Amino acid sequence: PATITKFLAKDDITEIMENSTFHLYCGVDSNPYSVISLTFGDVLKSMIQDSSELAYSATAGCLNAGKYICSATNSIMNGVTASADINLKVQCHPRLDFRKNISVEYYRTLNENITLEVSVIAYPEPTNIMWFHRAVESDIWERVMNQSFSSTVLKSDIYVHIGSQRDFGDYLVNMSNSFGLFELVFHVIPESVPGIPTDFSITDKSYDSITLEWIPGFWGGYTQTFTIEYRLYPHGTWMYRDSIKEDTNTEKQSFTVNGLHQKTTYEFRMYARNKVGQSNTTHVINTTTSEAWKQSSSDNGTGSVIIGSVLGTCITIAFIVMVVVLFYHRRRLCNNGKSSGLSKTCRSAVIEGTNMEGYTTINTISSTGCELDGNPYLDLQDTAGKTNESVNI
Repeated sequence: PATITKFLAKDDITEIMENSTFHLYCGVDSNPYSVISLTFGDVLKSMIQDSSELAYSATAGCLNAGKYICSATNSIMNGVTASADINLKVQCHPRLDFRKNISVEYYRTLNENITLEVSVIAYPEPTNIMWFHRAVESDIWERVMNQSFSSTVLKSDIYVHIGSQRDFGDYLVNMSNSFGLFELVFHVIPESVPGIPTDFSITDKSYDSITLEWIPGFWGGYTQTFTIEYRLYPHGTWMYRDSIKEDTNTEKQSFTVNGLHQKTTYEFRMYARNKVGQSNTTHVINTTTSEAWKQSSSDNGTGSVIIGSVLGTCITIAFIVMVVVLFYHRRRLCNNGKSSGLSKTCRSAVIEGTNMEGYTTINTISSTGCELDGNPYLDLQDTAGKTNESVNI
């Protein structure tokens, strides 16, 4: 099975300066060769297969300090794993441990309690840890004595009771070691109603809607919503749209009021609200919605021109077809007359004109039909002396 023969830092140095390079070496005796890995906490830093050694180098930072473990295993004895560890120390001045969640702003009311705490990264362990308090509208920092510090996790905290207005304000933590100083300020702020929204303005409008825009004021320590009030100008009853949520991803907020009347003047104002109360209202602004008919009137005019053009064309074509049909119909009748031994002359006159829309039309059709030479009825009597055929056009 695998056996770790050595695991050490270069020159056996396990305490190094920040930003310097450190080297680790892990030697393994096994037959067959082993799979060797190096881990730091839950992170795999390096791994090699079928080998008897592993070497690792990196630049040291404060977060590189801690326990490194070398592990080795092969196929003998069901893959029993051998391991060894080194505790690396990196010298650095105190700084905030960003791996821990922290808030530096707290909103409270009178007679509430609060614990302010900070976690740091540092080696050696910080000393001279002190907390200070500065009241609202004061320039004097006063020492706070009820602090605590945990050397295991490098965390310091204080407990604050908001017994009076003076307990609001700023709280400063100060700590240092031989490599530097660290300070952080917390703000304990009295809860309040939101600030008045600013830059309240109109950005767009149509015949039935108005779009408004604004910048939220101070939130007062709680989530705020907005209410927009509007009315007919100048003496209508105020109506409202409320519970408009703040979009924290953008500075400017906007909202569109729908369902308005066309060509009508409206007044608008707004305010913010949180669980403490509501702000004062903004200044009043007004505007007039546009006219809905303008756009539809234009559309209808265009449609009328198109429909008129199509209809006029259809009428013209119909008249032309009718004339052609009449012309050929009369010719057929005249030809029928000739085949009966009649001599006739077919005349027709077609007078073209122009209608009021500019299209060619047939104004007059003047026809004398077929004129027969002589008496058309002399040869058309049958044996009974009756007329056999009479042609009238």
